Amino acid sequence: MGPSAVAEVERLLSAGQAREAVLTAYLRVERDVIEAYRIQLPPEWTHRELLFQYLRPDMGPLVGLLAALHARFEPVRYGSVAQPPVDGLVDQLRALYAEPQLRNARTYPRLPPAAAAGRVSPSHPPVRPAEPGPRSE
Repeated sequence: MGPSAVAEVERLLSAGQAREAVLTAYLRVERDVIEAYRIQLPPEWTHRELLFQYLRPDMGPLVGLLAALHARFEPVRYGSVAQPPVDGLVDQLRALYAEPQLRNARTYPRLPPAAAAGRVSPSHPPVRPAEPGPRSE
């Protein structure tokens, strides 16, 4: 979970693999948030839908931290950014994994991706974090 994600991103950065580091950072945190909060997502969900429809006020600072990491991820994943800026990336990861729910995520069993569809949907209304850029469907 957290420490291994940070170590993996640090390893990628030290190997000069900035693009892979950004992709790995976001995808690992996103997966851990989904698991820690037991978020049920439809099969056709998108990364933006997670940010705009499934994050809730009770998730605290994690909402803004994940949105900031997504702002790094999106241009790398969907754009043509070959060498993204990585200043502060490891600090972003550490801040995310310092959040109580992710810090304590080790207490939750890991579920295979196919099992994620059986989780209970959040009962709180969604919160819309500050948009990292123009919204596309």
